[in-house]
Amino acid sequence: MRTIPNTGRTWSLNNFWTKKIWREALQDSQRLHDYEMRQTPMRDRLVDRQKRDRGSFLQSDFKIGPLTGLLIRADANSPDSYLAGWSGHPVEFWRIQLRDYYWHQLGIIAGRAALTKEDTTAADWVGPYVDLSRLRSDHEDFTRFWLSEVDISNIPRNWLRCAVRVAQTYYKITPGNPADEQHSSYLFDCDLFLSADSRYISTLRFVRDSAPFDFAEPRLVNGDRDIPIIDRLEAVI
Repeated sequence: MRTIPNTGRTWSLNNFWTKKIWREALQDSQRLHDYEMRQTPMRDRLVDRQKRDRGSFLQSDFKIGPLTGLLIRADANSPDSYLAGWSGHPVEFWRIQLRDYYWHQLGIIAGRAALTKEDTTAADWVGPYVDLSRLRSDHEDFTRFWLSEVDISNIPRNWLRCAVRVAQTYYKITPGNPADEQHSSYLFDCDLFLSADSRYISTLRFVRDSAPFDFAEPRLVNGDRDIPIIDRLEAVI
């Protein structure tokens, strides 16, 4: 951790994401549209991965069960660089997912982005508080941090996204899954979440039943467009 955080940097980021980006989208949304289109290959990879996972679950008749009890075991065939820092004991699924995600964002992308011009949003937010060059110097310590030190109560949005990603594999995989997963991180900011997407509502209900904290109650809205939207919303509220 940095002794003195760069709060000016976080203020600038917060101003961009809460004010500037919306004004830009209103005036000329082409740059933002182009950015989103460049993310299509990444979303396609995520969907393909979910399809493979779902196929494996169906073949083995795997039952997900309560998400708080879902553990991941070390794969002896994984390279030593991946297992370093892991005692080999089973760990909660979100610990491995977040270790992998944040190492990729903070340890890999942040270290090469000056050359590759990749998106560094995660590193932009963490960097003002954490010395990323020191973080990248010890993958083993980074693994121990996520597998044994992080408290779930401090990362509810991260946990929810991990949980939704896993629960989605219980249902038919659709191209909208990555965006649905992203949307789920906002469910701590409201009381109700309304949608006509029955598969997504089922996913959220499944997650909510075993989540270690509360988030918005998902309710299914009638998808019949012959009925005025206000009437359909009133029916579920």
